Amino acid sequence: PPAAARAAAVLAALDEDERARFDDPALRARLEAACAFLGHAPARRVAAASLADEDPMVAARLLWTTGPDLPAGLTLDEQVELLSLADPAGPLPLDWIERLREPWQLFEEGGLGRFRMGPALAQRVAEQVAAGPDAEEGTEVSWTVEVSGIREEIVVDLRDLWDELARSSPAPADRERRFLRTYLRGLGHPERVRDGVVEVFVEEAWMPLVAADDGAPAPQAE
Repeated sequence: PPAAARAAAVLAALDEDERARFDDPALRARLEAACAFLGHAPARRVAAASLADEDPMVAARLLWTTGPDLPAGLTLDEQVELLSLADPAGPLPLDWIERLREPWQLFEEGGLGRFRMGPALAQRVAEQVAAGPDAEEGTEVSWTVEVSGIREEIVVDLRDLWDELARSSPAPADRERRFLRTYLRGLGHPERVRDGVVEVFVEEAWMPLVAADDGAPAPQAE
């Protein structure tokens, strides 16, 4: 079957230690299932996506949304961590990541470059949303995208994301962290959590978000 052949090709491209992870029949089956959706993506990313989520369709969606934003030179385990939706308070909402990522992907597909909101500015937006009725600014973000002559306006109210997370994360710190991580993913910024602190990948290094530069260039994919 094509998926089995694709999985064999993926495994052949990994190093020995990485390939040994898939000696587990369950993980090999997950890889084959994911390969049915993942086409010709880089082998290590395909393997990482299959390890990041047991649902092959979710694995494919992770690769389509977050995969292109991963920095170069990551190990398999590092890619798994950055693709995974795992958070101490519950998984990040993939539907929202895709919804927020779509306008930026349309910009890129339209040849408009990889410019995006800097991570520190994203943090300020998150703080505005968390302020609720006391916020000085609105919580809607909008984009006007024109690709191949087709013009589309996309409007998202970030308060809807906040309210959704509030239902599953009653603790304010958990809700704020999950909101910020989801928003960063949607903007195309590789992020992770270390000792409860959200870090972003900026200028070839991991930095606590508070130290990130608004104008930092987007990391380049492999």
